[in-house]
Amino acid sequence: MSHLCRAKSWRSCSLAFRVMKTAIFLLLLLLASPCRGQQYENDKLLASESGEDDGFGYSVAISGLRALVGAPYDNFYYADGGSAHVFGYDSVTGTWKQEARLIAADCESWHYFGNAVSLSGHKALIGSKGDGVFTGSAYLFGYDSVSGTWQQEAKLLASDGDYDDQFGYSVALFGDRALVGAKFEEDNGFRAGAAYVYHYESASGKWQEEAKLVASDGTSSAEFGFSVSLSDDRALIGARNASSPNGRTGAAYLFRYDTVSGTWQEEAKLLASDCDSYDHFGESVSLSGTRALIGAIYGDDDNGQTTGSAYVFQYDSASGSAQAAAKLLASDGTKTAEFGYSVALSGTRALIGAVDEDHWGHESGAAYLFHYDIGLDLWREEAKLLASDGYMEDSFASSVALDGHRALVGAPENDNYFYDSGSAYAYDFTSVLALDVKCNGQDQNVIVNSSDNVTLTIDIKNGYNPNLEGDLWVLAVLPTSAWNIWTYGSWVDPIWQTGWSNAYYTGPPFGHSATVLDQLVPPGNYKLYFALDAIPDGVLNLTALWDFDVVDFTVQ
Repeated sequence: MSHLCRAKSWRSCSLAFRVMKTAIFLLLLLLASPCRGQQYENDKLLASESGEDDGFGYSVAISGLRALVGAPYDNFYYADGGSAHVFGYDSVTGTWKQEARLIAADCESWHYFGNAVSLSGHKALIGSKGDGVFTGSAYLFGYDSVSGTWQQEAKLLASDGDYDDQFGYSVALFGDRALVGAKFEEDNGFRAGAAYVYHYESASGKWQEEAKLVASDGTSSAEFGFSVSLSDDRALIGARNASSPNGRTGAAYLFRYDTVSGTWQEEAKLLASDCDSYDHFGESVSLSGTRALIGAIYGDDDNGQTTGSAYVFQYDSASGSAQAAAKLLASDGTKTAEFGYSVALSGTRALIGAVDEDHWGHESGAAYLFHYDIGLDLWREEAKLLASDGYMEDSFASSVALDGHRALVGAPENDNYFYDSGSAYAYDFTSVLALDVKCNGQDQNVIVNSSDNVTLTIDIKNGYNPNLEGDLWVLAVLPTSAWNIWTYGSWVDPIWQTGWSNAYYTGPPFGHSATVLDQLVPPGNYKLYFALDAIPDGVLNLTALWDFDVVDFTVQ
């Protein structure tokens, strides 16, 4: 094990110095989230052909090195006919370049092609809710590697489609299956809603309707199919006005494909235990493996009226049910922010849009990145994402997409070219510096006997970029039983320079895992504050923070 730093002596510290250190750390906590997010932004996507009120960014999707952005109000061919734009990631330049502009072969005015989009590998699924006087449709496009072009492969229609069903209002694509929501379909009553599953038959080379899904307890105005998501053999469908014991709180329904019977079965109805009427739980949904993420935007008042929230559910294969695992809130949530308007889930990361958040002005919008800490079994807010050129009423985070370490956020009312022409912002988290500090192998509330050594370890992970550098700061050690501070210095050729001010390590911290203390410590309660910033200059840069961590232990 390489030693990143070494333990230094215990020194006395005045109360004033302790207060100063605490104040610095509190300031760090307040500023970290809003500032770190902008460092992840690596490109701004714009349509090569753009016009006023196009709404480019109204919907977004990302899969691997491709991105898809919908512009449902594009007027290039027809009034509000719509379009969708495919982008490919150029690993040489680190930017996204437009590959194609997709238009439905039978597009006409007010079809709103691109109101919903989804990507899976070399295939794209695009909703067109206005087709057929709002009966709706969805289109499948495939990438032809021989010609290097995107071709329309199929047009999906509901077998029982009717006027104003709005089939195609929401779409999801996973492998050889497609899921399309029709939020106003009326099998269960007026605007009760439905969703349709399609399967690609390789023998015929065609997409076939496999099932029509409706809620087992569906009621009028539930809007089942307002949001949809697919992952493996499961489908998650939001019904933002569904009934529950607390009123029309909204709900999400989990379906599973039974390979034995060849049918889709409703597996669970997911509800938030603290939702009230018209919270719109199910406004947005996302599935990733055995986890589900569900947004509730209008009624949740934890941080003020209509602040919004998002809920994580975990599927338990033993019981065959999905259990509530966490409720996510913005650390700086404010009323009417509508946190949860859009959600995306990928592995242990969750991205949640707050379309009316006011950081850059009224309804400029923001998105929040959360990460699941397996060791602590909790979700932590990792960053607040903001557009580098954000402005009031951009509606940034109207749509969000997440795939591994890449994310895409739509801002359909951004005025880059023309009024409300729209844009989308790409984020890359591969350069994230992650800091993990442990005492005797544990993260918090550690009890150590006075006869045993206190062992502190620091683990710095550096995503996929081994060349990234930064500063590691030990801001303070705050014992509650004695006024002491444990000081570090900077690592220089390769001697630790000790000092009384905030101490730091600077340099390329990729893959460092070090024991920084392994000795007896006087009895007391201790709390240590660490910070990691992205500029290796020996100055605590509050606007360039990557991560921070706290560890506390008691020696008795």
